[in-house]
Amino acid sequence: MIFLIAFIAFAVLTLATLYWTYRAGSDLAIGSEDFENLLRPIDLELVQNLLDPEQERYIRAKLTAYQFIRYKLKQFTTANEYISRASHNAAVFVALGKYASQSSDARTASAGQALFEAAIRLRILALLARVNLALKLLFPRFSIGQFIKSYSSTRTRVAHLGTLSPIVGSGQVNE
Repeated sequence: MIFLIAFIAFAVLTLATLYWTYRAGSDLAIGSEDFENLLRPIDLELVQNLLDPEQERYIRAKLTAYQFIRYKLKQFTTANEYISRASHNAAVFVALGKYASQSSDARTASAGQALFEAAIRLRILALLARVNLALKLLFPRFSIGQFIKSYSSTRTRVAHLGTLSPIVGSGQVNE
């Protein structure tokens, strides 16, 4: 009985989170002049290195147990900050995709719809990445590599949209 109640509560929480993820960013007002100012910088190479299992094994061998725990907490904090930035940027991408999908130009509208859908998936992956990151503290073999790949792919879609429409400016997304 307790399991059933916990399962139902988890399901409701998950649905509410997915709804919030879907809706978040839709109220952002995107203008061509302020688009790039809304983005938060992310160094994907740094995040990949930060979460690289080989590098973690190397560091574990070099540090004492106490130092390694401190390192893991710092790693968690830093990675969580980057996931927060990516989630924020995804919300901007959602708004940009929604705006572009309403364009009268069919190619821009199609690219905008694709960006919108990819950004929604990215927001959901950001949520899952946070869960995986927390689990990584307990189980070091967990990976959030799919999130990093998806973010990079979505960022490429934003750059492509910029080549089709002046909304994004020059098409360059520097983060």
